[in-house]
Amino acid sequence: MRATISPDNLASLATISGFGFVEVGEQWDEVDGLELVFEVPARRALPAWWEGSRQRGEL
Repeated sequence: MRATISPDNLASLATISGFGFVEVGEQWDEVDGLELVFEVPARRALPAWWEGSRQRGEL
């Protein structure tokens, strides 16, 4: 999964920090300006109940 966030958006930066996202670079968006790029493997970002339900065939 990927998230792009303005370096000034402290609330969003704090939100993703608890989900294991790692900063992998930055990019320039024509509308929003500088954005930091974060990634985390999708499996790490999913809640445990989702993974358990998927394994049991409920999803």
